[in-house]
Amino acid sequence: MKVEVFAVKGTPIWFFTPYVFELKIKLFTTLDKEILYKSSDLIFQDKLAIEKLLILEYTELNREILNKEMQLKFKIDSFEFCVI
Repeated sequence: MKVEVFAVKGTPIWFFTPYVFELKIKLFTTLDKEILYKSSDLIFQDKLAIEKLLILEYTELNREILNKEMQLKFKIDSFEFCVI
């Protein structure tokens, strides 16, 4: 299932610049296409899986500016998404 994730909120604050992530993921939650959902609409395991992929995707996209010695702790409070 392809999921487009946006409006990510959490810590650190600069993590949440306007990015749109398109993730390929298998979810347990039944979702309809082209409907906007909030992260709270997901079961806990699906929410954690998307959060993990978001952090990995963000760090990959920004590896040039992220210093390995920074030891940042990413925490995602909420996000919005739709199935595409």
